[in-house]
Amino acid sequence: MDIKSNSRVNNFDLIRLLAAFQVVLFHSLQHLKIDYQQPGIKPIFSFIAYFPGVPVFFCISGFLIYNSFKRNHQDIFKYFRNRFLRLYPGLWTCFILTLALLFLFGILTFQSLGNRSVLAWIACQISFFQFYTPSILRSWGVGTPNGSLWTLTVEIQFYILVPVLFYLVRGADRYKNLLFGAIIALSLLSCFFFKQWDEHSIRYKLSEVFVLPYLYNFLFGVVIAEYWDRLKVLFVNRFLFWLGLYIVWIMIFGFYFESYQAAYWPRNVQGFVGILLLAMLTISAAYSNVSLSSKILRSKDISYGVYIYHMLIVNSMVALGYTHNFIWLLVVFLTTIAISYLSWILIESKALKTKSSRVYETDRTGY
Repeated sequence: MDIKSNSRVNNFDLIRLLAAFQVVLFHSLQHLKIDYQQPGIKPIFSFIAYFPGVPVFFCISGFLIYNSFKRNHQDIFKYFRNRFLRLYPGLWTCFILTLALLFLFGILTFQSLGNRSVLAWIACQISFFQFYTPSILRSWGVGTPNGSLWTLTVEIQFYILVPVLFYLVRGADRYKNLLFGAIIALSLLSCFFFKQWDEHSIRYKLSEVFVLPYLYNFLFGVVIAEYWDRLKVLFVNRFLFWLGLYIVWIMIFGFYFESYQAAYWPRNVQGFVGILLLAMLTISAAYSNVSLSSKILRSKDISYGVYIYHMLIVNSMVALGYTHNFIWLLVVFLTTIAISYLSWILIESKALKTKSSRVYETDRTGY
């Protein structure tokens, strides 16, 4: 399979959706205070926790965005324009809905819009500092209007780094293996270094949205993309192999030795290898039974919407007191899917169609 000519024939849309559902599931269980520790169901949720959505997003981003820039590196303006069209139309629509809910629940008033912290929050939400939440908004729901958006700050840093990384690799072609290895090592060292800081300090909180600790995960996708011609034999129609290998890893180091947690920042070698295996599984799933995604989704890519809208629903449920019951979990899923579908039909797909047809068909990010 030639990734350059058949990059749209894959399952990335479906994988992204499943990854987004995983995030929705655990955010809902946590914030709606639903008891999933019961003997009959605890092992199921414990197993699903080893397939975290965010590392999957980051790996896919590395693979697809790097390939996108390789194809279109002569026009960097088009590259950033396409990145903008992928993220911001949906993000700004989500922001408008966020404002509406904050007014509806009485958290914001027209008078409070003149508050400096509120104005700063608005500026952050429509730019690339989505992690900022002023104290005036912490009385709604779980304490932040849309905490999931912190990953967009990291994702935008990935976008900026890709051209730099591309030209570094081209400039040091003979030594690119060492370059990749050095960046991954630096990223992993930063994970351990930042972990030493006080979790309540400003510098630690900023480190959580800094690109460096997540760069190793992104680089997994980049490296596979860079060496695809050599490595594709390991991935195309090899899903069951990687799934089996990852499950064995989970059973041995996750459940038996209890030394592997699917954390964003690896805590040990087992954590690093586990996320690497998850990345291999992700890319393999994309290129095994490649028509599966189109058959199920019919080109309706609602994964980004599911990710950015779901915490608005969770916050509304918490504010209304709808917690401690699995029925509210179902309500969150159904409502989120409905809003995401409308966002895709009315906003996101129309924005993406303003790209050239070739780019629209092939150029997708981790979200």
